[in-house]
Amino acid sequence: MATAPLVRTAAEPNTCSDVQAPAGTVAAEKCTTEHVLIAPQLALPALPRSMTFWEQIDDGVQGTATRKFFTVVPVVLFLLASHATDFRRQPLGLNLLVVVVLTIAKTSRMHRVRIFGINSD
Repeated sequence: MATAPLVRTAAEPNTCSDVQAPAGTVAAEKCTTEHVLIAPQLALPALPRSMTFWEQIDDGVQGTATRKFFTVVPVVLFLLASHATDFRRQPLGLNLLVVVVLTIAKTSRMHRVRIFGINSD
C-alpha cells in the first residue's frame, strides 16, 4: 500500500484532506493543529512577535466574550480539580496559587507588562 509523501512541493495544495497517514502520526497531528488550533501569531505573521497570545485576542480589547471565556476556564478547572481531590490542603493550595496567578495575568493592568523580561524585545 503506497502512502502519500509527507513533504509537499509548491505545486501541491496545502490541504490535509489528501494526507494518507494512519491516525496518531505526526502528519495527522499536524493537520489537526494546523486547521483547528491556529495561534493568532501564526495566522497573522505581520503582527509583532512581542505580543502574547492573550494580548492578540480581539485586538487587545478588554471585556469581550472571548476574553471572559478564557478567564473563566481556569476558575472552572480549579473548582473541578478541588472537588476531585476532596479539597485536600496540598493540591488545593497549589491549584489556588496557579489560578490566582493566571487570573491576575489576564487583568487589564497586566496588558503588555513583562515580568522578569520574559517575551520582551
